[in-house]
Amino acid sequence: MQSTARLSGMVLIGVILSACSKPKGSEYFPEASLGGRYEYSVEYRSLLSVEHASMVTRADEQTTIQGKRYYKMVSTFIGIPGLDQQISYSRSTPEGVYLIDGDSMDKPEYLDTPLPVSVGSSWTSVGPSSRTTYHALDFESVETGSEAFKNCLKVSFKTDGKTGASEGTEYLAPNIGMVRMSLTANGTPMTLTLVKYKK
Repeated sequence: MQSTARLSGMVLIGVILSACSKPKGSEYFPEASLGGRYEYSVEYRSLLSVEHASMVTRADEQTTIQGKRYYKMVSTFIGIPGLDQQISYSRSTPEGVYLIDGDSMDKPEYLDTPLPVSVGSSWTSVGPSSRTTYHALDFESVETGSEAFKNCLKVSFKTDGKTGASEGTEYLAPNIGMVRMSLTANGTPMTLTLVKYKK
């Protein structure tokens, strides 16, 4: 009986410690997993009308770069002139999410999202070809049409880079990641909404 109580106590302490050791806000930036796939509908305004397109982001493989393990993330755009495929390499640590841009493999990784993140947090991601400033604003519920997501972290961002400037707002659901993004990129308004996903 005592050994059972002691074991239960140890399990409870282990659960508490593991919860405490998890960086606050990391649930909004979940680590990629092989086979993970996120499909988004994309709506953007052209000179004449509102256009519809799509984007699929998937984790293709795990690879080692400079002795560290990364997930190869591939984003494919369908129906957006000038956008085809973007590749990046991502790894998650207790300190945050590190990236290597696919077109800058000769450059070192950079810290894209430092942890912890909470409402009121601000940070800057400086990559080889862009600089993005983020502000965590609030928690909101988001309905995508097929699903309702509660307690989404609302984050504003502003990017300046070689390919132009963009600014907007993204909504990150716990343990899922981005479920909606509204932005203006080089003067073009655009909205991405999660349609389906496989973690």
